[in-house]
Amino acid sequence: MSYVEAVRRNLLSDYRIIAWGISEREAEEAQKIADELNAAAKSDESVDTRWDRSMAMRVLSLAAFVAGCVPKVEIRSVIAFCNRVRISSELAQAVSSEPIQNWLKSYFERLGLKQPPAEIQVWHVDATYSSVKRNEALHQLGTATNEAPFCISNVGILAKERIPRV
Repeated sequence: MSYVEAVRRNLLSDYRIIAWGISEREAEEAQKIADELNAAAKSDESVDTRWDRSMAMRVLSLAAFVAGCVPKVEIRSVIAFCNRVRISSELAQAVSSEPIQNWLKSYFERLGLKQPPAEIQVWHVDATYSSVKRNEALHQLGTATNEAPFCISNVGILAKERIPRV
């Protein structure tokens, strides 16, 4: 499916680019989270990504925005484009991990936000997934709400040249 077709089907709409600064405290916490995720990866041979501060900061940024850390910016659905299937899959798992969920709670408290972080669903989808599974993910993306935001983490499935018919 092309980008244009996704817009026609109301799966995507106008988008905005948001620049967000990370304090040194958040950067240090990102390194701690990267270390925790790396420690967990050592016990799981199927996990191959080695987390670093930069990757952890990207995941924290995604999680914080989708969870509602900026009340004036409503985000109900997100597509995260990754350049490697492994990274896309691990990003999806990391967002719901205990270290990142704990960080989100403390970050919202530090920001003085009264609402808790929204519960984010992140699904990894790649070209090996059946069209039924991809359609299900696209349906979830299109029906997400601010209270229950949804993210697809993918590698090339929405590129015009690469996606099998959905």
